[in-house]
Amino acid sequence: MGRNRPERQSGRVLAVKLGVVLVGLVILLALGYVGGRYLEKRRYTETRGELKDGFGEVPTVEIDGVTYEQKMNVTSLLMIGIDKRSTDENKSYRDGGQSDFLLLLVLDHKNKTIHQLQIDRDTMTSVNVLGLFGNSAGSRVMQICLSHGYGMDRQERCKNTLSAVQGLLGCPELESYMEIPLDAIAALNDLLGGVTVTLQDDFTMADPAMQAGATITLTGEQAVTLVRRRTDVADGTNEARMKRQRIFMDAAVPMIREKIDESSGFVTTMLDTLTPYLTTNMVRGQMINEINRAYYYKVEPVQYLDGDHVIGEDGFMEFHADEQSIVDFVLNAFYTKRE
Repeated sequence: MGRNRPERQSGRVLAVKLGVVLVGLVILLALGYVGGRYLEKRRYTETRGELKDGFGEVPTVEIDGVTYEQKMNVTSLLMIGIDKRSTDENKSYRDGGQSDFLLLLVLDHKNKTIHQLQIDRDTMTSVNVLGLFGNSAGSRVMQICLSHGYGMDRQERCKNTLSAVQGLLGCPELESYMEIPLDAIAALNDLLGGVTVTLQDDFTMADPAMQAGATITLTGEQAVTLVRRRTDVADGTNEARMKRQRIFMDAAVPMIREKIDESSGFVTTMLDTLTPYLTTNMVRGQMINEINRAYYYKVEPVQYLDGDHVIGEDGFMEFHADEQSIVDFVLNAFYTKRE
């Protein structure tokens, strides 16, 4: 395996709410083209706290002498954009494709906020690996994108990726995942009638029409090229690709909102269109419920871990996340300071 690589009036309100949630999921979709437990290294001590909010004993952590209580009313969802199509066959237990895009959403239902963390695919962390015949072969420190390559099926590969992210962050158990393959990007773009963008980089190595400075309405394949292609575009970095993913998202979201305004039925059409491509451990009703709960929540800006990009001994890019950056996100998203 190579290395690089959510009566009439009330019904419309519900549909619009669902549409907003789906917009959020589609935003992630649009973005999708895209160690050890660090809290323990900082004198991380877990204890049992007092009975609170009907959740029983609330777990606490102590960091540098300060006690934090775990938020109990949260929902976590990991969005996984992979470098394969939904129809691609896997030839082995170690050929599941790479997760080129990882975005963790943490919905805080008490404070009504949504935290977002986009994780660089090149982040180095401990990953569970499998042997040639699918047997457990321990763990190795590698790019986190490689975690999706290991597993007997799509669900297992997602679970392995979820485990790698949880290990990187050292956070409370992550619950849900959603895998987004390449052809879902094309399907979304075509459903919208083509997303129009102005290209900041040159893609003519892949498509002669995709010249820097050109404003074009993307075909499905051009959309995939924009959000996925990296090595022969601009400086070839994943950071630059993440900026292009943002360009696609910023153009797609207003189009989705416009279509929902035109017809509430577009929500169902979009969900029906995208569902066949996705792999998730969330049932449709659960997604709708979470979306409705979070409709009025404040969406915090996407956060990124600080750290350093270096070329590893094997010649591949590595991102080493800053420990304090990890701790800051986890404490903010999953914990509250005890008064």
